[in-house]
Amino acid sequence: MFSDKTLHNVKMSKVFTYYLRFIDELYHMIEQCFDFEKEKKEDQEKFEEIRTKYKKIVENHGAEIKNVYYISRDEPFPDLYENADFSMDTIKTSIKEGELKAKQALKEL
Repeated sequence: MFSDKTLHNVKMSKVFTYYLRFIDELYHMIEQCFDFEKEKKEDQEKFEEIRTKYKKIVENHGAEIKNVYYISRDEPFPDLYENADFSMDTIKTSIKEGELKAKQALKEL
């Protein structure tokens, strides 16, 4: 059974990118309005908590997917029943072929 979740993943990555940009805008707006010298110590501590959360989100979850490339397996016999070889050697060969195709796609960028 073949199941391609790529379109859903791309859609979700766009949603995450939108949220990250929105968080970035809000953070910079708060930072511009915040006066470090005049604010109370409680407010400064609260702002530092916000800054810590912001940096954690940006550094750990700040990736943006800009392009998606499909890498598919070339099968001489696409029928599953004729080509049902799941031996370790066949699986390792398939993985190596996939890695080579991925490297080739990255070089073409």
